[in-house]
Amino acid sequence: MVTEIYINEVINGRLYCPKFKDIRLLPCPKPPPKLLIMKEVNEALKGNTRLPLGFDKDHLPNKSWLLAILSTVDSNNAMFKKDYLPPNIKPGQVKQ
Repeated sequence: MVTEIYINEVINGRLYCPKFKDIRLLPCPKPPPKLLIMKEVNEALKGNTRLPLGFDKDHLPNKSWLLAILSTVDSNNAMFKKDYLPPNIKPGQVKQ
């Protein structure tokens, strides 16, 4: 996921990556599939003034990173509620 090109784009302000001080970590004991988390992250950032993340479905960060971003930009997301259960999704069913 992280390449020299990606790092340079973040440093030059063309891609979004929150600063350490901005991260708000929330628990998600039963996370859904990675593509569903990415879809939620994209929805949370849509219409926002933030820059793009710079990822696509072939080059995704891990679930922990995606959940950290989601909890930072959308702390009210259902994934962080006590009673959240991931949907019963078959592999390949989630579209980005």
